[in-house]
Amino acid sequence: EGYQITPNFNKGRYEYTLEVENEIESIEVEATTEETTTTKEGDGVHNLLKGENEITVRTLAEDGITTKEYTITVTRLGSRNANLSSLSVEGYEISPEFNKNTTSYTLSVPYEEESVEIVAEVEEENALVSGDGEVSLNIGTNEKKIVVTSENGDIKTYTIEITRENPVTSKLKNISVRNYSLDPVFESEDTNYIVVVDNEIESLEIEIEK
Repeated sequence: EGYQITPNFNKGRYEYTLEVENEIESIEVEATTEETTTTKEGDGVHNLLKGENEITVRTLAEDGITTKEYTITVTRLGSRNANLSSLSVEGYEISPEFNKNTTSYTLSVPYEEESVEIVAEVEEENALVSGDGEVSLNIGTNEKKIVVTSENGDIKTYTIEITRENPVTSKLKNISVRNYSLDPVFESEDTNYIVVVDNEIESLEIEIEK
């Protein structure tokens, strides 16, 4: 009831098929005999398992001998739900706040983070998820994709763009004293220098380049 079998019914054809969505847990089969004296069984309400369900309607003529069997193979499809119920990165907050209908997120982490743990939970228990777990990070932008495959094969991809910051350094590019030379010559690794000036020099102009 409410569905169209394939092919259209013909009394001389005995096998039919029907597909229904995963949400349909039962269907009602209606059968009408040509002769009021013919009995039938197998019609009525049938519960459906996921996958193929074979429903057979049998008729018995008035003579008590002549029978016919009509079979409907009803395929209850798997769930199409490829949503995540939660998505997070351990120790950090993704932006925007997670919503199953939002598929793109961003996150920044300090240079010291060479990897992070992505935690993803599916909304439908039979869906599969990949791309979660520990992921390594390069300096700069890292695009991490979390792919959800529904029971029925539908695919939905969530993306987190994780930016690993550049290293912070306190080293100088250069230091110089106007009109004087450093001893030794400047090297970013060295922190101690000597400048020799005449006695009458009371001030110096030091230039720093970061």
